Amino acid sequence: MLREVRKLIPLPILLAAISAIACILIIECVGGMERAILALIILTLLFISAIYSSSIPFVDVFSLEKQVSKKRQRVFKVLVGTDGSELAKKAVEYAAGLAMQNKGEVLLLHVIGVEPKIPPSIWTTSEVERRDREYLEKLRVAGESLLEEESNRIALTGVKVSTRIEFGDPAEKILEVAERENVDMIVLGVRGASKWKRLLLGSVSEKVIENARVPVLIVR
Repeated sequence: MLREVRKLIPLPILLAAISAIACILIIECVGGMERAILALIILTLLFISAIYSSSIPFVDVFSLEKQVSKKRQRVFKVLVGTDGSELAKKAVEYAAGLAMQNKGEVLLLHVIGVEPKIPPSIWTTSEVERRDREYLEKLRVAGESLLEEESNRIALTGVKVSTRIEFGDPAEKILEVAERENVDMIVLGVRGASKWKRLLLGSVSEKVIENARVPVLIVR
């Protein structure tokens, strides 16, 4: 806190304030109350002048404590992509550990690597559409089951956890959710498993590393 105040209050302003107090005390002792009031008015004007001539608004000094307090209240949030593989589970454990150390929370993300809407074509029939919907629903249900299992495992550690399911390109969705949820870190397993369609491939990790605005931890 003291360092921040030093940055916001220039040295001339501090000296002016200290000089004003010193002058008032001296004049009060040797010259009477009227001179003390006059000196106070003059030094107050000088003090205000010094504030307005400063490149940093004086109001920042008063809002500093509020800003610092708000910053401290922000919860450390870790996003972890999971597909049910062993490496993904390991990534979840790392994410939970990081959240626990920083008194934060975990956001579990499962990306289904297909588009939720199949573009219409002359070959699309009602039977094909029905089959596609059933397939997407099965993937969604499987994803929800996976997230529930992983979130229950994290909850046992006492760490707060939330879950998301997204459809589309895994890397793009990871980056999109990280940005939208304002996370502090992304944790990924380097490869996925065939059971969950290998949604988190090495190329996905590379794309996330190249484009993420926050640190990315890759678990091998």
